[in-house]
Amino acid sequence: MFFSESKLIHFISFIKIVEKGSFVEAAHDLNISPSSLTKFIKELEHNYKFKLFVRTTRSIKVTEEGSIFYNKIKEIIDKFYEFEAEFSENVLELRGNLKVFSSISFAKIFIIPAIEEYNKLYPNVKVELEINDDVTKFKHHKYDIVYGLQGIYENNYIQKKLFETSYVICASKKYFNDNGKPTNLEDLKNHTLITHKNRPNEFNERFFAKQRINVNDSEIMLDLALKSIGIIIIHKYLIQNYLNSWQLIEVELEDISLNPINIYSFHQKFDFHNRKQLKFMEIVEKNVKTFLPY
Repeated sequence: MFFSESKLIHFISFIKIVEKGSFVEAAHDLNISPSSLTKFIKELEHNYKFKLFVRTTRSIKVTEEGSIFYNKIKEIIDKFYEFEAEFSENVLELRGNLKVFSSISFAKIFIIPAIEEYNKLYPNVKVELEINDDVTKFKHHKYDIVYGLQGIYENNYIQKKLFETSYVICASKKYFNDNGKPTNLEDLKNHTLITHKNRPNEFNERFFAKQRINVNDSEIMLDLALKSIGIIIIHKYLIQNYLNSWQLIEVELEDISLNPINIYSFHQKFDFHNRKQLKFMEIVEKNVKTFLPY
């Protein structure tokens, strides 16, 4: 249940009146006028269609409905104050477990450095990281945060875009010197193609080659490409440094376009009495902004 700021003020005012037994004393504690309190109570009574107080010239009495309303609202407001207090506590008070799932390459670039920083800031939180390039594996467990692509996660996760990337077709300079550069899909049939077995079949089947090597790890794909064994199709952010240093050379095929891809974080709905997820995600997002040139 979510409340507007004005409704929250109304609830707090009502609780204060009940506990003080007086509009005047409640108004003094809240630093507002008694007439404002009266207006707040009238608005609450109008919204909820029952009387909260019976007022005489000398006293006020909480109605039966008002008493029930007080108990329910007091519980909610007390919880709100607990949340406020925990958000204000020393950061070292964060504690518990944080379960994170990521692809292997994403973890090496962004998650492992984030864990190092996170552990220094919040030593009482135990981070459990599972890395796997088969992102469907996450469905068999409950993770607090998952890092990956769009469209492969269950609806109970909230997604947040981290950055945009694209697939790149590339190989080493030596490989192209020995085998020539393909310019279209027909040319590609004369080459060795290294693909990721966990990608959708409809993606890999767009590309034909005389020889195909399927692996389940982007790091192995990269290693094979650097050893001049074949051409790889891989996310650009994973190999940006190798492109910049000319260890890998990108080629564009004239008859195919590789569309941009969004990389996302997925998290369970925040339990706002702790900040474990939020703080970890902030560190990862900072690492992403630092690493990426775009």
